[in-house]
Amino acid sequence: MPAQAAIIVGGSSLLTETYLSQLENQLGEGPIALTNIFTKSPGATSVDFHNAVDNKGRTFVVMQAAEDNGNTAVIGGYNPESWNSVAHTNPTQQSSFLFNLSNSQFFLQFGAYITLNQSSYGPSFGSGYDIFVDSSLNNGYSYLATYTNTSSGNSIIDGSHYNGVNVSYGAMEVFTISQVPVPGAAWLFGSAILGLLGLKRRG
Repeated sequence: MPAQAAIIVGGSSLLTETYLSQLENQLGEGPIALTNIFTKSPGATSVDFHNAVDNKGRTFVVMQAAEDNGNTAVIGGYNPESWNSVAHTNPTQQSSFLFNLSNSQFFLQFGAYITLNQSSYGPSFGSGYDIFVDSSLNNGYSYLATYTNTSSGNSIIDGSHYNGVNVSYGAMEVFTISQVPVPGAAWLFGSAILGLLGLKRRG
């Protein structure tokens, strides 16, 4: 199913129309607009990540990830709250989710903690950590714990069991999210205003 009306401001090397549609449908808010606020560049670190994304509101983080067994996937997560650089795990109501867009899989939040916020870490989710990215933005692991209703310890990339720091990250992009006004609703509102003006003139 194609994306309803998703828009990307600033471009993306990772999000295809199919991937956009998956994110839009999972979020369930109708048409959305994404604005690229961070694209990993050579030599970028967690400090660069946080300088770009902290206190910007809710975001999608999208990454190209590869396990040392050769399996790859486009993965990431929806953070309904702002990133920050204070060293703590961030609890919230259970509205966050992780995703493996390559396999059309979504992982809903069951545990208390959505993200790990720390200046020396990249975009990291959960308390497993379900997705962990180190300060270089190049290495990490996946240990599903918060975003599963079982104590799996499996990887979001291919379902294999945790095997240490065995994930490398390539392209990485972060997007803020806003809703796109529905044209039909705007047209109906405008028609109603014109109708009221017409009644006043006739009166």
